[in-house]
Amino acid sequence: MREAVECEADGVLISQIAGRHLVFDRRHIAFLRRHHATCGILVGTVPQSPTQNVFLGVPLELSAEDALVLVENGVARLRAEAPFQLGIFDGSDIGGRREYITTLQCSRKGVEARMGLELAKKQHLSNVRNGPIAEPDSTRTSAPDRTAPTPQIVDQPLVPGSRQTTRRASCATTFTCFESRASLPLPNSGLFTSAPLMRQLRADGYYMTPGLRFGAQLSVYPGDPLRFHAHYLANQYDWEDKIPLLDVVSGGRLSTTVKKGFLIGGGDTRPGSQLDTGRIFCIEWAGM
Repeated sequence: MREAVECEADGVLISQIAGRHLVFDRRHIAFLRRHHATCGILVGTVPQSPTQNVFLGVPLELSAEDALVLVENGVARLRAEAPFQLGIFDGSDIGGRREYITTLQCSRKGVEARMGLELAKKQHLSNVRNGPIAEPDSTRTSAPDRTAPTPQIVDQPLVPGSRQTTRRASCATTFTCFESRASLPLPNSGLFTSAPLMRQLRADGYYMTPGLRFGAQLSVYPGDPLRFHAHYLANQYDWEDKIPLLDVVSGGRLSTTVKKGFLIGGGDTRPGSQLDTGRIFCIEWAGM
């Protein structure tokens, strides 16, 4: 709950990189999914297995329409990462550079502390598995060397870099979600094809994901896609567009075959029109 309040107060940071809209902070990703019906697609891969595409992680990629709707609603803010990062490292923004370095150092210290705790746990478990130290043989005539140190199990967290650690827990951290209030202006809504339809469906509480695998622009869910199947496939058309009959037939038959409804709709994007002005129609193919 506290994270949701913080995200709502600060605004979700959407990084614009090479024409893509990415969210790097896991708190922002959870906030968008829980409170704003925005799923996106996880595109981060594992460094050790860059070719795998099953267990993807952060960052989350949003469509241009998602980013536009979130910015319009005041939920998120866009930031062009290339000029922002270059401004930090070329020395023109001294305050931003100092803040970035401080944040990077704090992040690295936190990661190293966690690595130190994991190392201490592994050392402790290894000592426990090896068992207690063997007692000296009673048949031996010579007395044991009491000057030799007795190994002991240290049952406490080890501090990275201290003398108690056998090897230093170190890492190189690249901080990808550095916070800054710098943001881009609202993008031109005319560049986004399905934003009006997405805006209307999201206002009614629907979740949406790309519908390419079903031959549509959007797959529409009544709740979180992890809990529900898609109920509709949706295509967006401009207000004055003529809808080809072949699109209606093919979309309606395909949607009915996969047990979904077929939505067509759009918003009035003409100058002076309201954002919530639009129509949506549902088509079902009967007699299949």
